[in-house]
Amino acid sequence: MSASALKRFRTPLLLSLILIAGAVLRFSELDSVPPGLWFDEALNGQDAVATAAGDIRIVYLDEFPREPLFIWLLSLRAEIDERLGGGGTTDPVAFRQVSAMIGMLTLLATFFCVRRFSTERTALLATGVLATMRWHVMFSRLIYRTLLLPLWIPLVLIAAHRTRKNPSALNASLLGVVVGGGFYTYLGWYFMLPGVAALLVWVFQSATRDAAVRRAALIFFAVSACVVAPIGIYYATHPDSILARPAAVSPFAEGVGTGLAEIGQNFVEALGMFNYRGDHVARQNIPHAPVLDPVMGVVFALGFLVTIFRLRRAVVWEVALIGWLALGLMPTVFAATDSPNFLRTLVLAPAVACLAAVGLTCIWDFLAMRVAPRWSIGVAAAAAVGLLVASSAFTVRDFCVRWGGSGEVWAAFNGPETDLAKAAVENSGTPCLYWIPEKLSRHRSFQFMTAGDANIRPYENFNCLLPELGEVAPRLVVTTAHNQLHRAIDQLVPGARIAHEFKSPDETTWALLYEIRPAMLPDAAAVVRFEEDWPVDVSW
Repeated sequence: MSASALKRFRTPLLLSLILIAGAVLRFSELDSVPPGLWFDEALNGQDAVATAAGDIRIVYLDEFPREPLFIWLLSLRAEIDERLGGGGTTDPVAFRQVSAMIGMLTLLATFFCVRRFSTERTALLATGVLATMRWHVMFSRLIYRTLLLPLWIPLVLIAAHRTRKNPSALNASLLGVVVGGGFYTYLGWYFMLPGVAALLVWVFQSATRDAAVRRAALIFFAVSACVVAPIGIYYATHPDSILARPAAVSPFAEGVGTGLAEIGQNFVEALGMFNYRGDHVARQNIPHAPVLDPVMGVVFALGFLVTIFRLRRAVVWEVALIGWLALGLMPTVFAATDSPNFLRTLVLAPAVACLAAVGLTCIWDFLAMRVAPRWSIGVAAAAAVGLLVASSAFTVRDFCVRWGGSGEVWAAFNGPETDLAKAAVENSGTPCLYWIPEKLSRHRSFQFMTAGDANIRPYENFNCLLPELGEVAPRLVVTTAHNQLHRAIDQLVPGARIAHEFKSPDETTWALLYEIRPAMLPDAAAVVRFEEDWPVDVSW
């Protein structure tokens, strides 16, 4: 291949390698990392299945109001599985694959966004940082609707740049769709609106003297109004749906927060989340670990300082990055819980990657000027790539070992309920009834994974040991360390076989699965007498 041809294919080749690395981190072992299914993930999955069945909503109200776009996207996967007969609509992996795909689209959107406002080299570096950033990788594997915002802001920036450069009806309409569509993504979108408004002023600032721009502005406002109308009308007629969640976490709400003092503390903690101390919630982070590893943390700090220095030139891209960073911190600053909160601030992930890319570019240019010309490009590129590889090594270690293999993460992601659900799913093709404590059967994670399984029998007393007329197949009975029903089974059904031991990552047995044949079941009167003296709640 000639040098010119190699140069022409260099960017697509490098971008492809970055995307492959990003895909491996986002799609591999979705069934075990993280090791469980969190309540919110199951809730979104249940709503997606219901939507695929025809229950389409503008706002999903179960438990708390939620914007619909993410659930609509999940429902497409559910509908495809349903039509193909794959039965994957209750499989967490199926929906986590949708999240992983959104994460991959975010990488592409970030590349094309940065290339429009900066250089191709910086765009590749930013995409490389984001592809291997632990923060974004972790959330790209979870069924959370907040994942849409890191994708949406680059899309808005791309559409805005296109419209300013060419104020055609098509470009203005696309801008209207993405700006209007933001209201369907996640509550954090509202914190980004001041920046979006400033961006629109930049796009349409010549409307008063340019007829083409004026026409584009009118088209934009018409399209965005049409897109926003359904959810806007809903919120106008159901104001509690939009105010309920902010009221629940407002630092000014009575009995919730401490007002300005808490906001100030949140602000300080939010500034330190990138390099010093991050989210303590195991579902969202390695508890207390900062966003960035030591290598990329230094590079990000350099890029941030350089970008602040460049603000005096009032270049749109630098202003947009700092504004993006400032506005993206607001959802955790103005909240009374869990600051810094990595879920609410996930919108910042591409911006952080872009600032780190600025730092890498500065290192690249610095080395290029101080090395012999014939070696300058190679040495500078090798240094930048080397820093990316070192950062990636930290991510792989943190993600696969410290987070994926953590017992704390297993517990945080409802590991017990998920393990019980997996055992029930494995039993679904047999005639055996699967008896599980009633409280555990009502858990969202268990319900989602076992939806429609007729073999499952919840129990809240000793009825799991009462004989039933005509019963032939063995029954499987789950006993937990809490309800201690295993002691009763050992006395009432001494011949019962332990079919499985449920163990936590530290090898502690927390539940047993007994296999009991019908002939082994005790007399009903004996069960009633035993239950009268039983001191423990057996429902969980």
